[in-house]
Amino acid sequence: MSDVSEFPVPIDDEIGPAMVTELSRFPALNIQRYLALEPECFDGWNRWLHGIYEMGLDPKLRELVICRIGSRAHSEYELFQHTAVARTVGVTDQELTAVLAPGPVTSLSSEANLLCRVADEMNAGGPLADDTFAEFVAAYPTREAVQWMLVVAHWAAVVRMLNGLRVPLEARTPLGGEASPLG
Repeated sequence: MSDVSEFPVPIDDEIGPAMVTELSRFPALNIQRYLALEPECFDGWNRWLHGIYEMGLDPKLRELVICRIGSRAHSEYELFQHTAVARTVGVTDQELTAVLAPGPVTSLSSEANLLCRVADEMNAGGPLADDTFAEFVAAYPTREAVQWMLVVAHWAAVVRMLNGLRVPLEARTPLGGEASPLG
């Protein structure tokens, strides 16, 4: 059995020159270096991420949902990065405290409370409870409901990858002042 507490962050020689060049287009995130080991997945992952940030969803609500998912998954890395993004888009300390708390989110707007409940239920294995689903259907047209599910699904995958590999934190977040992990 190994004493290793994490997989080492891939170095440039492991990634290769083409992917090192590709990485230079993004903030210097350790998660991107792991993804760069699989160029086809790296490209698809980042296209999906770009699509999420271009959908036109309320950025504060999106980051509250992302932070909620990170909190419920106990993903230190996710919270390290996305609390910085959340603050950049105007999320307050009070709002962050609400989504980072272990119990249900009930102190925010009705929309934020609902989206956090959706995130909680989907990340507990889904499907949505009947009352949550009814409220979700009443609140959003199909396209926007799909957009929110894409956010929830993407970050469910992100936190599982981060936690599974034990991706280490950078010395400081490269996302301070950024409104997106894409820079």
